[in-house]
Amino acid sequence: LFAVKGRITSLQLTNPINQPDEWEKAALESFQQGAKEATTVVDIDGKPHLRMMNPFLMEKGCLKCHADTGVKLGEVRGGISVSVPMAPIYAASRAQARNIKLFHGAAWLLGSGLIGLVAWRSQRESAERARAEHAEELASHDGLTGLYNHREFYSLLEDEIARTQRYKRPVSLLMLDIDHFKRVNDTHGHQGGDAILKGLSDLLVKQARAIDRVCRYGGEEIVVILPETDATAAANIAERLRAAVEREPFDIGDGRIVNITVSIGVASFLTDADSAQALVTAADTAMYAAKQGGRNRVTRYEPSMKDGNSSS
Repeated sequence: LFAVKGRITSLQLTNPINQPDEWEKAALESFQQGAKEATTVVDIDGKPHLRMMNPFLMEKGCLKCHADTGVKLGEVRGGISVSVPMAPIYAASRAQARNIKLFHGAAWLLGSGLIGLVAWRSQRESAERARAEHAEELASHDGLTGLYNHREFYSLLEDEIARTQRYKRPVSLLMLDIDHFKRVNDTHGHQGGDAILKGLSDLLVKQARAIDRVCRYGGEEIVVILPETDATAAANIAERLRAAVEREPFDIGDGRIVNITVSIGVASFLTDADSAQALVTAADTAMYAAKQGGRNRVTRYEPSMKDGNSSS
């Protein structure tokens, strides 16, 4: 009657027709991070719709048909997604307001006051939510590059390693450092150096896969978390990134173009390390070896390497 639509969907599909759309995918990922509900109003075919999704969890009875998904008891199996057209509701609201205005003036005034109160509270809550989201963004992202910051990097890496241990899938880490960055700052000033860091970050995000996480580790060092990626595949990705940086002209303003190179260290869990910190240390050691080996190169971690600190 009201064109309300609903369906089930999941990130672990057994039926292709349940493929989630972008909004549903983001909601499902938020459930895996602990969210209990997703709701928003969006335009669908130019008309406003209320979209809502609640997670449903793997129960014992579900295992008969869905054990092969890898989802364990109590974990998120998927979600129930509902879209509700708002136009009829808006239209009904307007008709009701007209009737109240024509036939029940006093009640209309009261209703208007209540609507105003709800709107004011909604606006206040929206403003508070926007401030909270902005604060969360500042807390988890680097102010200059927009990448995940050092603290958020370790949180993401710990989560990915936990997922790796659960599903027995590989995860690798790249540690990138701009070659001779001190020379860039000395020649073009720190504003020029900042412009290069921002341009490099944008390039890496553009070149990375959707599942990868690009983070600013500190200074001119950038790390890339590569889920579902073993050491060989990670080295190939690192080489692709290195080549992309080498051929990219970076505009630092005032018509000045600067070319840079990067040295990249590659390490994998559990091949090279058994913890998040050990994985970071292994990638940093491999990156330092790339510096020592002549810069502008990719180096995979080897147990024979000695730990060291990277240089510009």
